[in-house]
Amino acid sequence: MGLFKSKEEKERERNMAIKKSMRDLEKHIVELEKGEKVFAEAVRIAQEQNLPQQIEKARQGLKESITEKKRTYMMLLDARMMVQRRDMMARQKTFLGAVKTITKSIFESMKGVNVSKIAAGFDEAIEGAMAQTEEFDGMIDQTLSSGDFSSNSYEVSDEEIDKILYGAGASAGTTSNIDDELAKLEAELGK
Repeated sequence: MGLFKSKEEKERERNMAIKKSMRDLEKHIVELEKGEKVFAEAVRIAQEQNLPQQIEKARQGLKESITEKKRTYMMLLDARMMVQRRDMMARQKTFLGAVKTITKSIFESMKGVNVSKIAAGFDEAIEGAMAQTEEFDGMIDQTLSSGDFSSNSYEVSDEEIDKILYGAGASAGTTSNIDDELAKLEAELGK
């Protein structure tokens, strides 16, 4: 392995690093899902044993795990979209290069047409596509290396936790809410 790497080698290494980072994010999501199951089971056990402090700790752990999973999904999806956009820019560069070659060939056969202006336009478009591709590479590298999970926009609410723990129809998981609903139903049936 030489001291200096070719552009293709650098690109290949960057693509391998991106794929590895995405696999790492996917593995992290799987681990967080396992943690969710542990916390949910801890809530159930603490409720059976009537241990309010442990219920609250387990609920908080579940909430944190779900929040981190959502943030990790967001980061993974952002990275996938950036890679797709970068690949689109690279394909556009290839396409423009092919069109330039075809156009140049056509105009050369027409003698007397100024091909240099047209070629300069294609060169500008290709350079623009290359610059955008490089920008996307930088954004992808920064996103995957930063691991910034500071956003609170994916905070999990207590209602979401209750739905996970008690099913889709539960609001707070208390028997008083269930009793109230039963009383309403009985009143309606009795009329």
